Amino acid sequence: MAIIELRKYGISAVFLDGYMPAFSELKKIDWDYAAEHKLYKAQWARDHFNRIRKHLEPEAKRQSAIIESAIYAKLQRFTRLGYCPYTNRSERPCEQWFHPSKGADAMKYSFAPLPYISPEEAANIFYADAENDLLNGKGEYACVISVVDRRPEIGCSVFKECNENWMNFLKFEPKRKQDHSNYKTIKQTLMNIFIEHLIMEEHKYFDDRQLQRFFHPEWFH
Repeated sequence: MAIIELRKYGISAVFLDGYMPAFSELKKIDWDYAAEHKLYKAQWARDHFNRIRKHLEPEAKRQSAIIESAIYAKLQRFTRLGYCPYTNRSERPCEQWFHPSKGADAMKYSFAPLPYISPEEAANIFYADAENDLLNGKGEYACVISVVDRRPEIGCSVFKECNENWMNFLKFEPKRKQDHSNYKTIKQTLMNIFIEHLIMEEHKYFDDRQLQRFFHPEWFH
């Protein structure tokens, strides 16, 4: 598994990529059991799950790749929150965003606000191996980007286990470092993005002035 992480003052930005399973694999899961024991039980989550449940039945017809990716993103969130021990907090110590390779939430569009990388450039960097991966029997490429507070006592202490939980349950196959043809380029691009964009938008972590100075030093000029 290749995890790219920037950590400073106890706050982490984390990138994890890999392959979604064939949607037919999701139809093999016991969703009655999952709804009771694995998925987040908040009412809004149950309402969302009930709307997509019909697409997860064995006899359900095939949907477009965009719709399937959107369903997978919801399931990733519900599974992660089902494991999370911090759901009773007013603010949880992490935020995660699932980005498939297709649709409005595709990873190449998530970086569009940045002035120095276009969607086309992002696609060339992050999807460089996608075609060969599909030919080699891998699933649809996707990534998860997280911002995690890991400070003692107030941060998350189960981030690794949390990721293993949803990946194993949803049959997500992490991509290994050696499977990237351009790992150094990906890592450098992400370091720039994490420092200049993603972490800075998580304002709830920045009551601490040390964190503010590191992640957004121009505020203090």
